[in-house]
Amino acid sequence: MVIRSSFPGSLLVYCWFISDSLPIQYRYITCLLPVHCLFTSGTLPVYFRFIACSLPVYYRFTAGQLPDGSSA
Repeated sequence: MVIRSSFPGSLLVYCWFISDSLPIQYRYITCLLPVHCLFTSGTLPVYFRFIACSLPVYYRFTAGQLPDGSSA
């Protein structure tokens, strides 16, 4: 599932949610500038906060899980 969201300043962020297991894995396809994004899964009552800081891109899972499986 690809979600395209627009933000103030015409900034476009593309996020790709892969929900084959929990916690949901996610990957940034494109992030042009540092931005705080808030997305929600279409099928699960879970909120994801993506924090992009140029390159590399850093992720923070609000439930306390980081993409590598360690706790925040």
